[in-house]
Amino acid sequence: MASKFSSRTALPQRVPARILIVGGGPSGIAALRALLDDHAGAEALPWRRRDVALYERRADVGGVWYLEQDIARYEASLPAGTAQGQWPLHPPSSSTPAWPSPAYPALRGNVLPRFLSFSAAPFPAPSEGETFPTLDETHAYLRNAAQRARANVRCGMEVLGAWELGDNDGWAVRVRDWNEGGAERIEYWDALVVATGWYDAPIYPPVPGLASAVASGLVHHAKWYRTASTYALPRYAARQIVVVGNGNSANDAAAHLAQTTTKERPVLRSVIEAARPVFVSLPDERIRDVPAVKRYVLKEEGGEQTLDLELVDGTVIANTVVLLGVGYEAGTIPWVHLLRNASASPSALDAAFDARSPAAAALYAPLTPPPRLAEARATPGASPTTADADIVDAWPFRLPNLHMHCVHAINPSLSFVGLPVTNTPFVLADLHARYIRCIYERSILLPSSRSARQLDETQRVARLIARRAEVAALDAAMRDDWARAREAGEETALAQAAAPQVGPEAYHVIVSYNEEQLHALHLRAKVVEVRPWLDEVMDSWDDEREKERKGMYERKRETLIRQKKRREEEEKIRALSAKH
Repeated sequence: MASKFSSRTALPQRVPARILIVGGGPSGIAALRALLDDHAGAEALPWRRRDVALYERRADVGGVWYLEQDIARYEASLPAGTAQGQWPLHPPSSSTPAWPSPAYPALRGNVLPRFLSFSAAPFPAPSEGETFPTLDETHAYLRNAAQRARANVRCGMEVLGAWELGDNDGWAVRVRDWNEGGAERIEYWDALVVATGWYDAPIYPPVPGLASAVASGLVHHAKWYRTASTYALPRYAARQIVVVGNGNSANDAAAHLAQTTTKERPVLRSVIEAARPVFVSLPDERIRDVPAVKRYVLKEEGGEQTLDLELVDGTVIANTVVLLGVGYEAGTIPWVHLLRNASASPSALDAAFDARSPAAAALYAPLTPPPRLAEARATPGASPTTADADIVDAWPFRLPNLHMHCVHAINPSLSFVGLPVTNTPFVLADLHARYIRCIYERSILLPSSRSARQLDETQRVARLIARRAEVAALDAAMRDDWARAREAGEETALAQAAAPQVGPEAYHVIVSYNEEQLHALHLRAKVVEVRPWLDEVMDSWDDEREKERKGMYERKRETLIRQKKRREEEEKIRALSAKH
């Protein structure tokens, strides 16, 4: 099938006069700092400082690290104890919608401060001698990092959609200004930096019965998890808690929930693979791993719904409440629209422009499909999507037509910060932002052809396809070895509810085979070549740095052990106090 963008050729680089950054999390702050950098050694800005803006729809910057306590309390006050599936929220006490962070008050990071540090802005040491910072400490760092450019930040600005204009003339952006009661307008910008991350698009695995189970309210996603106390509410208290996944969010939630139960009635953690070293958790007799879910079975009993789980080994777990800790869809950006054909293109959009109209669909195509389970999460302004070579959910799924995961190959006035899933997202966002700055000011020149700009994408897709059969074979061999070890009664295999796995690999996940380091070293060399002063302040990405990064997970384990011992000592003290 011909691509909707097959007739498009690469547009030339231009120095933009007005730049809009969408999103005020770590990636947006990194972009703002890079585009406005006027530290000693930096070149004069090629654009007016006042013509760079960051729009954030929430009340403050910080992204996932900004947890609004009043909104968290409102979520807890809802009859279900959670705002599951509601997006955005509409608290009765406010005329402004809320887009809550997927974080939770007890969150403590798992990345060392060195790898949370933007260039020329070291992260302070965590308080009380801790190794990893708290949620509040990370938010404070991000607010401070944005402070010098705070005049360029506008909160309460919801971006509904963006449409490419013809003649390489920038972008029409529909915004809803909650500082003006939600008034909508179309603004024009020369360049657009998308820094929205991917927490708007939670993953719901394609398992039979899941959609009905979600609709029943008995399956929750970790995006809306705040506290274990939710599961003590009458609707959930008698049900078996099952956490699906064994990544960071699932492990944290299971550990919180375990503190509310006993080893006789443990939290069940359903896994599709054995734990990976980067997702650190401690053994706990109140948490028991079980195999993956094969089917969700919703029943009606005595006027009340119950949810049973059929596992891949044939086991049935009755009367459950499920928390999905399975992550988010990286690279889902349906609200940005590219012209299908540059020769038939508007130079402006009318204020009454309807993104869903046939006329719009004839002119534009969205960059990607919307999230695959759309309940209350479809982005306003996103056009319907039909199958197409540029946007279908074909393997490997990706945001297509990108140069180095961060610059659009057809129209380089569109860029992305924070798109890949990596081991150290803050410092990679900082590097991508520096690279984008060089692209925008033309100190780094892109190849003139679209194919040359997309060469890294073409090569990565080819590598993933070539490795796909190899990874599948390796995974099959590992499953066979695991099954034989269980039959032989080997202790390690018996303790695992699923076999170790290597795959599957994903396009925007660059964590294996030193991919993150190699990618970063390539971009870093290009940036330092034209901006030598950055060599002293950017992350080095060298082998010593990688050694420290790989040792980070053992340090996290040591931290968890130390925290566990401290909790046990506190429990002993409380028990002694109660006796007296």
